[in-house]
Amino acid sequence: MPGDFLSSRGAKAIKCSVKAAEGYLYPLKSSIVFIHKPVLYIRHSELRFVEFSRIGQGSSGLSRSFDVTLTKLADDSKVTFMSIDKEEQACLIAYFKAANVKMRTVDLETNIHEDLGSEDEEPSQ
Repeated sequence: MPGDFLSSRGAKAIKCSVKAAEGYLYPLKSSIVFIHKPVLYIRHSELRFVEFSRIGQGSSGLSRSFDVTLTKLADDSKVTFMSIDKEEQACLIAYFKAANVKMRTVDLETNIHEDLGSEDEEPSQ
């Protein structure tokens, strides 16, 4: 069922890639769908947590994109949506927060994880 999600540009989807396949990520009311090859459908109830990475990466801290990794409850398998425009970060955090999905950030250089709490927290930019 379609949700109320709107990207920073007012669209219902966010451009990204899974491995080498470019496509669109559609955050729906109770699930997420990635359209292209492979088509992926993941319900929120299947998620252990969502991890945001490559946030502020680079010597200047001005990365233009970030990655989102969804980890599933059943088998801890992961799907990473890569090269998401930095402008979509706040939209995705608000979306997952509204869906009560656990979120955290990870620093890929130090492998330090930081939970995005239930308070009005957002990762530092």
